[in-house]
Amino acid sequence: DVGGYEPNTSKLAAEAEPILLSELSSLADRVVGDVFQSFSKHPQDVKRRQALENANKPTEKGK
Repeated sequence: DVGGYEPNTSKLAAEAEPILLSELSSLADRVVGDVFQSFSKHPQDVKRRQALENANKPTEKGK
């Protein structure tokens, strides 16, 4: 018999729900924050994005 978590048959303990909700909330906050930062028009955010893009551009060697 193979073990593992089966979402339809494995029951969670009652004390697991607040832990899961807390972790999901933290993850959702991070995702929303990342999305807002990605689309932010604030001058500091624009400069930060441009610096990251320039740092990640491949350099042309031999020219």
